[in-house]
Amino acid sequence: MNITPLGCSGGLAKSAETTAFLVDDFLLLDGGTGAATLSKSELDRVEYLLLTHAHLDHVAGIALLIASFDEGRAAPLKIVAPKVVLDTLKTHLFNWQVWPDFSQIPSADAPFIEYLEIEGCLEFAGLKVEAIPLTHTVPSFAYRIESDLSSICFCGDTGPTHELWQLLNSKPVDHLFIELSYSDAEQALASVSGHHTVSSLVADLSELQQSCAVHLMHLKPGQEDEIKRELEQKRAELAHSTSFCEVGQVIKI
Repeated sequence: MNITPLGCSGGLAKSAETTAFLVDDFLLLDGGTGAATLSKSELDRVEYLLLTHAHLDHVAGIALLIASFDEGRAAPLKIVAPKVVLDTLKTHLFNWQVWPDFSQIPSADAPFIEYLEIEGCLEFAGLKVEAIPLTHTVPSFAYRIESDLSSICFCGDTGPTHELWQLLNSKPVDHLFIELSYSDAEQALASVSGHHTVSSLVADLSELQQSCAVHLMHLKPGQEDEIKRELEQKRAELAHSTSFCEVGQVIKI
């Protein structure tokens, strides 16, 4: 797998786009504003969107890009998520009021998008995908994704979640992508909004028994320097190698 962050910020700012990661040209992990950096030809090669949750910073980019689809597209974009996430999209986004229902455009028989529900585990495009519930203000999920050669876990927005580490300890992965939204000074805001601070993530990672590379994302604009400073101070408490995702880097897995 080659994974390219198109957007990995926890908010919009100059040179900061929200969460969207491209996997091997055919799969998007979340559809935030970073997805808008795709060219039309690159977008046409994307077959699947694996969506962690339905918050706007994770869907806004792909919602707007779907309006660029035309009848030359080879097949509908398959939006993959648990039922609770798909229902939110149908009710509150692709509802003809906020945005057109592209599951009916150009026609119900040949739409621009299709919904693919994941309940527990699902196999598609040579990947085995398992959904793991996280702790957030709305239903949010991590996905354990396994190919023949490697495995990753990609997390949606989350605060401390014991169940995630239970599963990953029983089914280890090579790489973990997880959010780190706030510095410790913003603990009250992180708690009410369902996000990690440096201290809460370091404590959570202590439950992960298997060694893996940890890729950090979703830093809130303006928080980046303080988050990195605090994490460096806690380096001795970390048993795993960590790095911060950067737009445009290609992570070979």
